[in-house]
Amino acid sequence: MNQINYFKKLICKTETEMRLVSLSEILYCEGDGSYSFIHTLTNEKFLVSKYLKELEEDLPKDNFFRLHKKYIINVAYVELLKKNKQQLTVVLKNEISLPVAFRRSVAFKKVIVGKF
Repeated sequence: MNQINYFKKLICKTETEMRLVSLSEILYCEGDGSYSFIHTLTNEKFLVSKYLKELEEDLPKDNFFRLHKKYIINVAYVELLKKNKQQLTVVLKNEISLPVAFRRSVAFKKVIVGKF
């Protein structure tokens, strides 16, 4: 797996501050309309005023994967894949479980197999 560029950062804001978040700190991103939330390894959540699609274009494809219309994950933090009936779920570090869209599941499995 390619290492994440530790110098590349995203600008994230809270109600009181703006913070530069290193890509290596990002666990996953969650879309919410015209905004996205960045979830970090330290369980912090930051608001970014970008559509998830725009954020996807900014993140390196070698390290981040769009699982679902609502989620992009940092593949370095995948711990487990679960399959229940027809639903594939990925479990990330910190025991975060996220669904994998059916139409993205084959591509996701290829990415995971290729990375490890």
